Amino acid sequence: MRALPLTFSSVLLTLAFVGCPGETGKDNTDTVDTGPTDTPCDEDGDGYCVSDGDCDESNALVNPGVAEDCDGIDNNCNGEVDEGVMGTFYTDGDGDGYGDSSTGAEACEPGQNQVSVDGDCDDANDTVFPDAAERCDGLDNDCDGDIDEEVTSTWYADNDGDGYGDDDNSAEGCDAPVGWVAAGGDCNDNEALAWTGHVEECDGVDNDCNGEVDEGLGKTYYADNDGDTYGDPDNSASDCAELGDGWVGNSDDCDDTQITVYLGATEYCDELDNDCNGLIDDSPVDAVEGPTDADGDGFGDATSTSWSCDPADNTLDCNDADPSEPQVADAASTSGAPDGSMANPWAAIQDAMDNATECVAVVAGVYTENLNFNGTNISVFSMDGAEATIIDGSSGGSVVSFSSGETSGAELSGFTLMSGTGTMDEVVDSTECGCGVYCVTTYQRYYGGGIFVDGASPTLWDLIVESNELPASSSTEISATEWVYVYSYGGGMFVNDSAGMTPDDIWFEGNWAMHGGGLYAGGTSSMAASHITFAGNGAEAGGGVAAVGGILDLSNSVLAGNSAYAGGAVWADAGSGSWWNNDIVGNTTTSGGSVAVTAAGSLSLYSTAVTNETTGWGIYVESGSTLTTDYCNVYGNAAGDWSGASANVTDISADPMYTAWSNDGDYTNDDLTLAAGSAMIDAGNPSAAYNDVDGSTNNIGSKGGPGGE
Repeated sequence: MRALPLTFSSVLLTLAFVGCPGETGKDNTDTVDTGPTDTPCDEDGDGYCVSDGDCDESNALVNPGVAEDCDGIDNNCNGEVDEGVMGTFYTDGDGDGYGDSSTGAEACEPGQNQVSVDGDCDDANDTVFPDAAERCDGLDNDCDGDIDEEVTSTWYADNDGDGYGDDDNSAEGCDAPVGWVAAGGDCNDNEALAWTGHVEECDGVDNDCNGEVDEGLGKTYYADNDGDTYGDPDNSASDCAELGDGWVGNSDDCDDTQITVYLGATEYCDELDNDCNGLIDDSPVDAVEGPTDADGDGFGDATSTSWSCDPADNTLDCNDADPSEPQVADAASTSGAPDGSMANPWAAIQDAMDNATECVAVVAGVYTENLNFNGTNISVFSMDGAEATIIDGSSGGSVVSFSSGETSGAELSGFTLMSGTGTMDEVVDSTECGCGVYCVTTYQRYYGGGIFVDGASPTLWDLIVESNELPASSSTEISATEWVYVYSYGGGMFVNDSAGMTPDDIWFEGNWAMHGGGLYAGGTSSMAASHITFAGNGAEAGGGVAAVGGILDLSNSVLAGNSAYAGGAVWADAGSGSWWNNDIVGNTTTSGGSVAVTAAGSLSLYSTAVTNETTGWGIYVESGSTLTTDYCNVYGNAAGDWSGASANVTDISADPMYTAWSNDGDYTNDDLTLAAGSAMIDAGNPSAAYNDVDGSTNNIGSKGGPGGE
């Protein structure tokens, strides 16, 4: 405490000695020793004497009763100077108001460059002191022990100098190092034209750093590997500049391995989708017109044609909407799972028939089996013709049987039928011979070595029926009471009780039976056959044909080189028929003639030649039977031309003058075409209805008339 002016001290002193009336200078109740009254002890008048502890009687502000003041004096006389009242001051060398804590010194007043606040952690820098704002200067400005905290900047390496740095190469600092920048976002720091926000340019660089190169700017090119100038849509690349050879600007190629395939190309038959419309070989320019094969089974529709690359080579499909028809048979098939297709055919014709509903196509080959239509009206045909497709019936029985009411829908064509042994019917008759003894007679009858028809009317054409031999008639005594009789009918074909059959283009050769070596027609049959050849067949009666009951009409047919005991060519025994434009030539008859009409039979011959019978008559008519001839040629028969009948006025008797006739028993080397000058030319029925196919008057013989050649 500083010294007060004297005047104020005197007042205080005066007050100290003024008391109330009746009081002494101290408390009235206490006795105070003021010392000798004749010598004053309180020289400075502060109310304290030395004895009271006043340590400086020359200074009224020094005594035990005053508070210590910071004045360099022991004011309260306790032996200490300025105790408890001095301040600590610190050197502030940089004048920033904060002193160096290590320079603290106590004093009543700060000295020069001293301050009362310390904490300056760098007293040589006036920007460094507590509470100073931290600066980014590499110093701990606020003296918190951290340098440049929260005031540094992030800098990014900018190697390409485009002003944008690599986000993956950054550092913290106050100032950017050389080659470093404040902006990141450079996805390619080796490319000065690439940073975030840059405008994309067509330069092969991801300029805007969005992960795409030249997006929306480059042109798309497509690989053209086959060099047809059309590109593969599945092999593309984008570029601002043309990519050069092997690349084009369109994607119109659907097969970049084929130079003839591209959008809009000409379609060819090459199993390629040339025009890229999704269809192979549709409307090709090199298509061929042929039978339609709509169901793709390899068989063509006879009623429809279409243009295609590989049209069907046949018209054999009976149902072009059903790929399972026809069923196919191939004797060479080894399929483990036959289904009747061309790929998996049946090995046996009968198997194909049993699985067909409409038709069966048979591949060329030899089939050793016997067929039965079993009441089904299906068409069974050879794909390669009769000479190449053989059915060998040597297993036993007729080669083919129709006996369950089959109609004209049951059709057989294009086969050679051979080695049949006929359908056998056995009847056993047991009668009492006397004295309790029974005689047993067995009748064995064989019918139709090649074809057996009973109560059916199938359609038969384009067939070769050959080498089918039935047993000769015989009677065998087994014992005195047992006999066996054998008969046979129709070595080539047996027809019984058939109505409306129209066989056509059938060759019967080398067949044998008791009656009807080639054909036996019996019962109530009604049949009109045409273009039939009976050659080299044999029988006991009817070497070529036996017509026994019923009606057999025959036209444009040949009976040559057949032989029999009776009727070397034809035996009409109770049968009837009208025969037009036939050649009956070179047959052999033991008894009777080539044409024999017996047992009230009735036969009419028109424009027919009966010539060159080798041993018998040309025509033999038994009493009670009827033969009518008109515009016929009966000539050169060994025993004579007529027996039991005579020529009509329209008939002639002249050398037929065939182009080739050897009468050697082999008809295959003969040609019955009439040579120029033949008397049979234009000698047939003159009615225009019977004209030859060329419009001329009917010729006598198998090649004349409307059904001729």
